[in-house]
Amino acid sequence: MENRIKEALDLVTAEQALKEHTAQAVTRALKRRERPRAGRPWAMAAAAACLVLLLTGAGSFWAYFTPVATISVDVNPSLELDINRFDRVIQVEAFNLDGQEVADSLELRNLPYLEAMELLMNSQSLQPYLEGEAVVSITVLGETQAQSDQMLQDISSCSYAQQGNVYCHTGHHEDVQAAREAGLSLGKYEAYLELYALDPTITPQDVQGLTMYELRQWLQDLQQGVHRPDLLLRLNQLLVQGVGDQLGNGLIPFHAHPSSKPWGWLLCQAQAEATMVFRSLYLGFQPSTWMAFSEEAMS
Repeated sequence: MENRIKEALDLVTAEQALKEHTAQAVTRALKRRERPRAGRPWAMAAAAACLVLLLTGAGSFWAYFTPVATISVDVNPSLELDINRFDRVIQVEAFNLDGQEVADSLELRNLPYLEAMELLMNSQSLQPYLEGEAVVSITVLGETQAQSDQMLQDISSCSYAQQGNVYCHTGHHEDVQAAREAGLSLGKYEAYLELYALDPTITPQDVQGLTMYELRQWLQDLQQGVHRPDLLLRLNQLLVQGVGDQLGNGLIPFHAHPSSKPWGWLLCQAQAEATMVFRSLYLGFQPSTWMAFSEEAMS
């Protein structure tokens, strides 16, 4: 290459020093053009940093919206709070109409689960269900047993959990899928399993419309060797659902609110009387006892 440049410059009429200087300059320029460009270190580092940030951001987004723990709250409303690894609520799922009404009245998502539980348990929408002999079941299930135990300890230390009608316990991973298939919250499904262990004829549909108070009463009956016949169970389910609810505004469990239609209320009153009479005859109560129960139910 250098020889060809020199031969070409020999044909040019100029001073020898100028020719040599020009030949050297042209040679250096050609070598620079042939030499591959070195990459810019700062550009490559910036690209790598952007890639790391992108992957980290995508991973954090995925982690935030991935549930790793569940809190099931059951009274008559049945709710489940899904918790992410940052201890925040990412989803609220209702398992009955009462639960849906409570969930719709509150904004619990993105709150730390302890704050969300305080808000839920002290909410005006839940208070009517906590009156009288209501039983509250709080079931926690973490990704690991250690997390479950920690969540249970944290929730049990809250003021609302100190009430005598609130029961806190941990759930079991093997029951989650079965509870979903049965259409029950984890807490109510755990209660169903206790009943089923004593009476295998009981189905998830038998417990779906019952309150946690009724489920505990039923469990106590079974533990004492008292098995409810189908008729008593069906009367109890009707009592919970309220015939008047099908006629108008109706009744909510235990006839707390009268129907807007007088004849609907009379029908529900007769229904409640029949339930109490049958219960007294089956369990061997005296007439004065079931009348006391009846008056309490009608009040």
